[in-house]
Amino acid sequence: MKLFLRRNAPLFYVLAAMLALYIPWLNRGYNNYEYPFVLAARALTSSTDASLMDAYWPSIANPLGYSILVSLLFRIIELRDAFWISRIPALLGAILILLAGWLMTKNLWRERRRNFYIWAVLVVLQPMIAVFSTSGTTDILPVGLLMFSIALTFAISEQKVGHILLIAMIFGFAVIIKYNTAYFGLALISTVLIGRPKSTKKNFRRIRDISIFTLVPGIILLAYVYWCFDRFEVFISSRYEVSEPHFFDLIGLSKNFAKYISFFGMFCGALPLTLLYSRQRRFGSGLRGIALAVALAPVGWLSSGQKLGEMDYGRFFEGNFFIFFPAY
Repeated sequence: MKLFLRRNAPLFYVLAAMLALYIPWLNRGYNNYEYPFVLAARALTSSTDASLMDAYWPSIANPLGYSILVSLLFRIIELRDAFWISRIPALLGAILILLAGWLMTKNLWRERRRNFYIWAVLVVLQPMIAVFSTSGTTDILPVGLLMFSIALTFAISEQKVGHILLIAMIFGFAVIIKYNTAYFGLALISTVLIGRPKSTKKNFRRIRDISIFTLVPGIILLAYVYWCFDRFEVFISSRYEVSEPHFFDLIGLSKNFAKYISFFGMFCGALPLTLLYSRQRRFGSGLRGIALAVALAPVGWLSSGQKLGEMDYGRFFEGNFFIFFPAY
């Protein structure tokens, strides 16, 4: 036990620091579109509150996975009016992100403790991660579940059928929390093809694992879609007509790509600097990293002034930082 704690001490130090910073924020008031998830959870918990579900569908396009999880907490902890209960799953997502980072990198970095501390500090102190990890929304938990499922495929050397089923179920639950997670299914499947020698037995295991990674999340998603339509008469999303993709609108796709690149840059912040720092000898003077940053900067600049989304980036760039740390 002492050897286990010593080997994983950096992870426990980082988790303790994150909890010390985040927990005081858990009981603040609701912000953005956070309240519909809580109302839906209350509706799923008690039949007397079933009408509260009407507040969810008009404003939220995400599935009910997060609200289902919060409703289970409401059944265990009978304090439905406490703000902090609905934030527990989001906080769990932040914990899983740090845990996944440790599992995927602890055997790769020679000076892993220093590099892991740098990476973890950049994650924990990132404003958007701090806000969403202490808010009852679907932004952090699916990311944590996705990263954790991918990390498990690397961490478990002998992947038995039970391990693969568990990983696939974790990924499947992440999909019904936020549909966008399904787009990263190929990233999960690709881990099956990494680091395994070619042989007839290994090829059979690849086919087996890919089949499980495909079928199990698909079954979970189809079961949720059927249940949601049968109970609420909502197929996939109540706002499907607003959010449906237009594959031939190249201009619209280009604009969306630019906006998401800008969002990705804000969300990651200085995280790429960790990689540049840990491999500074390979990059030499860092001219390649500087050239890449210069090339991507115009993309963020073109989309930075648009006032879109519940975070309203337009107001952020005008200096109203209260949307990151609301006082209500």
